[in-house]
Amino acid sequence: MPTDSTSLLTETLDLSSEITWRNLTLSLGSFARSLVYSFHVPSWRGQEEDIIEDIVQETARRIIERIQKAERGEADPVQSLPKMITIIAQNYQEQLLTQVAREIANFPKKQRKALLIDLANRMYFDKQPTPLQKAFLEAGIQLEQYRQPLPKDIQERNQHASLLNHANKRIAQLPCVQEYKAETLQSQVVFLSKTERNAQKN
Repeated sequence: MPTDSTSLLTETLDLSSEITWRNLTLSLGSFARSLVYSFHVPSWRGQEEDIIEDIVQETARRIIERIQKAERGEADPVQSLPKMITIIAQNYQEQLLTQVAREIANFPKKQRKALLIDLANRMYFDKQPTPLQKAFLEAGIQLEQYRQPLPKDIQERNQHASLLNHANKRIAQLPCVQEYKAETLQSQVVFLSKTERNAQKN
């Protein structure tokens, strides 16, 4: 017998129902968790739960917009909610990775190299590239080529650490990353306000 969260994915969503919102969050959370941990992005380590929450909030917002468009006749009816959830969540994260990879390709040479060495040394490389590896390939960067031991000389190692630190700070200030943070904040406000409004109705 299917659970509430499973049946939610095969039935029409009642956006005015608090139960629908709770089950949608549970379903999205489960999918987002598997997605985040399968991406193997080193810079996400220790922040997985925050990123999962971001995906859930933004994906929920986009699902609602898509369903409302269909209800207004501005888009085709949603035929498969599970498929739509998968596509929206994956596209959302892969789009961000692609934008970041392209920006990193234009970093100052020494900072770029330090960052790529750090990423490559943390990764496992297989025949099928991970989404992050694929994003860099599309930006003309083959991460595996940057796998190498860190300098043994203390001064050179410290210089590498300093360059890496500057590169990570540069990533945090990228327009696409700042936009991602803004969208996440906006989606959280929309999602919470919608939930509170539904709770007041029930």
